[in-house]
Amino acid sequence: MKRVNLDEKLIQTKREDIINLAVEALEKSGLVIYPTETCYGIAADATNQAAVDKLLRYKSRREGKPISIAVLDESMARNYAEINEIAHSIYANFLPGPITVVSKAKDTLADGVSSEFTTIGIRIPDYPLVLEIIKKLGRPITATSANISYNPRPYNIDKYLKETPEKHLKHIDLIIDAGILKPNDPSTVVDTTLNNMNVMRQGRIILSKQTSEKDPVLSAITNKPEETVDFGGLNMLKFIDVPLEQPLVFLLSGELGAGKTQFSKGVGKQLGIDRIIKSPTYNIMSEYNYDQGHRAGKLIHVDFWKLDNYDLLKLNEYMRPGNVLIIEWADKFLSEMLDDFDKSSAKVIHVVFKPESLTSRSIKSYEIKEGELLQNDG
Repeated sequence: MKRVNLDEKLIQTKREDIINLAVEALEKSGLVIYPTETCYGIAADATNQAAVDKLLRYKSRREGKPISIAVLDESMARNYAEINEIAHSIYANFLPGPITVVSKAKDTLADGVSSEFTTIGIRIPDYPLVLEIIKKLGRPITATSANISYNPRPYNIDKYLKETPEKHLKHIDLIIDAGILKPNDPSTVVDTTLNNMNVMRQGRIILSKQTSEKDPVLSAITNKPEETVDFGGLNMLKFIDVPLEQPLVFLLSGELGAGKTQFSKGVGKQLGIDRIIKSPTYNIMSEYNYDQGHRAGKLIHVDFWKLDNYDLLKLNEYMRPGNVLIIEWADKFLSEMLDDFDKSSAKVIHVVFKPESLTSRSIKSYEIKEGELLQNDG
């Protein structure tokens, strides 16, 4: 492992030497720690399978935490992702900068870079050195933070070296040390795959200053079942860490055939559940185990349509950390559930389905606080 010090006042020859060292390491399937405007990141050639495999061994990547890539500009991004009008608008107005734009991935990256839903997060860093490295390499680099999973984001190389086990450090080929970086928020992550601007993680950039607690946290217009499945997965991905500390409950409201079960399939897919998720209309409740290493528990899928007595389910026994509950026709026993939500400190997401036409539907997800349930009708 080689460590070089970067001073932004370095003469051009020295700076070019550092860029050449980085590109040389990347072309040899190496991993490079580099500074960005948010924190230290770790670069691999995102098109090189050996390099990405090495990165995944280093990172011990968790499910639901896909790897982003950094590109030079929108033109380069179009080689690796489908850029729709909403994504194009973000590129034009906010990048370079601390925003990650999630789009549908093309089959041009190494396996393991795109998410389980074949999406890819793309950044154009507001850090000249990184852009110069990408330009000279001619290919995108990975833009994930340099910490191993569950460790804090690194802003100080000396501290990073002390906190990172040797078995992980052995994978690193080059460290570009720019000193202690200012602790900034991570990039804002915006998913554009469903023709909406869905903020998956709020960072330094606030894309809308008009939000309120009654605004949806995610929304979409879906025109076919596969898009509704994707939107369910998007919701689970946004709240993927919630079950580590508290139960996560999705309350689904909408007409018969609105897409509630398709949404549930997407949640299950994001949790890595292989079993086919079916509507529990006749058996009232179905249980599915999921195990993603650090994340494990049950997906509880409930349908209140034919249920006459809420107490028969003893749903409170399932409201514990690790568990994700999806409740169809949630409106039926809403008042009965309030006490269970309160006692379990559950995170509650109200998902409202409304028909737009014979084939399309509007779906909006609201993060609910005490006293707000069913005030949001979309």
